[in-house]
Amino acid sequence: MKISKIKLLRAMVAGQGAKLLSLPVQILGFFVVPFLWHYRKVDLASMLRYNKWATPWVNPEDWTGGWRGHPPEYECLPKDFREDGWTGFWSFYRYHAMRNRAHGLRNFSWWNLPLKEGEIEFETPEHIPAYADWYIWKYKKPKAGDKYWYFAWQGRRIGFKYISYFESNGKLRYYQCKFGWRIGPYDADGRISTSYRWQHGTTATFQPIQLGTAGSDYE
Repeated sequence: MKISKIKLLRAMVAGQGAKLLSLPVQILGFFVVPFLWHYRKVDLASMLRYNKWATPWVNPEDWTGGWRGHPPEYECLPKDFREDGWTGFWSFYRYHAMRNRAHGLRNFSWWNLPLKEGEIEFETPEHIPAYADWYIWKYKKPKAGDKYWYFAWQGRRIGFKYISYFESNGKLRYYQCKFGWRIGPYDADGRISTSYRWQHGTTATFQPIQLGTAGSDYE
């Protein structure tokens, strides 16, 4: 099965378009996020109701009382990040202004795509539960030259991911790229109730280059 150039172009345009639209929000975030530190314990509903100016920078996934239900003491940081020592102002700034820039745009319905299982279609040479190195390393035992990819779409919104393995300096490494909407074949597998993405929607991305060492999650 060959990669469709037309589908790839559509996914790249969607991802690049999302990146360009979010760029002004990302830049302003470097200056706005420090002020949001003072609101970190205000719940998401109150933030969106009484502080609408901050909406583009209030990440609904990790904000106090947001999609993951974090309590105020989490200071808008995920549990696993806090366990790794992310606490205080600079951790808050690093997470919201530098790592997850413009994620507050997910508060807007025109930016978010509500996933609908019966409307998701996909195209892939091999349908697997996850197209991520941790899964492929654990269950597929990849070797140099192995490639995995998919197109997945709902209506006119399409997403693409590609991961390829190669050997470098005696280690198995991988290259991956993601374009377009964050939809995958796994979203058509009936796992709606097990993922908060299904409850709140997903958005688009544009990541042309991402390198990693195979199996690094298990080292």
